[in-house]
Amino acid sequence: MMLTREQETVLGTIFELGKGSVTSPVTISAIHGTFSNMNVSDLVKHLEILIKYRFIDNAQKTTERLSNTFVITPEGIKYYNENIKKRL
Repeated sequence: MMLTREQETVLGTIFELGKGSVTSPVTISAIHGTFSNMNVSDLVKHLEILIKYRFIDNAQKTTERLSNTFVITPEGIKYYNENIKKRL
C-alpha cells in the first residue's frame, strides 16, 4: 500500500509527535496544529485512511470511527522507516 504525499505527511507528523512510540498518544489538535493549509475535513479523511490500513489506531476506545487521540502502530512505524524517513 502506497500512501499519497499528504497521507504520508500526516503519518510522519504522528510519528514525530509521538516520538515513534506505539504508546505515545497524539491529539488531533496537535496534528492539525502542524499544518497551516490543511482543513479539518481533509485531515479526518487522511486519518480514516491511516486507520483503515492500520498505520495508526485510536488511542482510546470509542464507538465512533475516530477518537481525538491516535497512536502509531508497528505497521505505521515500518511504513515510516521504509518510505518516509528515506526522503527526510
